Amino acid sequence: MALPGQRVTQTGTNGSRVIARRLLRSFIVFVTVAVLAAVVLGTAGLYLSGHGANGLMRERLTIAALGVHLSAGDMLCLGAAFAAGMLSWRVGRISKK
Repeated sequence: MALPGQRVTQTGTNGSRVIARRLLRSFIVFVTVAVLAAVVLGTAGLYLSGHGANGLMRERLTIAALGVHLSAGDMLCLGAAFAAGMLSWRVGRISKK
């Protein structure tokens, strides 16, 4: 029971649904941006390698102990997708206030 002037907030399943929706939306944005970035970077890599320049898919970062081998294109793709997912998460939080 709330006193006059107090705000009542709901917790439980409604809050869980909101977080689940935000998480799902952020994941969908992440995957969509990753696929679009992969297509754009693949096209740019083909263009660059066709004109004699170093391609974007040449290995740049290697952590042999973990089995990680990333190219510049991989890092750009992951960075763009991660930034878009985080921005989507943040925008979803701001718009609910």
